[in-house]
Amino acid sequence: LQRMAAEHGRSMEAEIRAVLTSVTQQSTNKPGLAELIRDHLGGITLDLPERTEFQREVTLPS
Repeated sequence: LQRMAAEHGRSMEAEIRAVLTSVTQQSTNKPGLAELIRDHLGGITLDLPERTEFQREVTLPS
């Protein structure tokens, strides 16, 4: 950080402000992990058979 500040002719505090400003102004339109997976696997449909068996009733001891 000191080296970067010196290269830019700024104090360390000014360099930190510049770095934070730069980071917060960057676009956040990057897709997230779920979107990447959906895009990669999108269009896949599964033919699931209809349920023929219903859930059994559960009786818990009191």
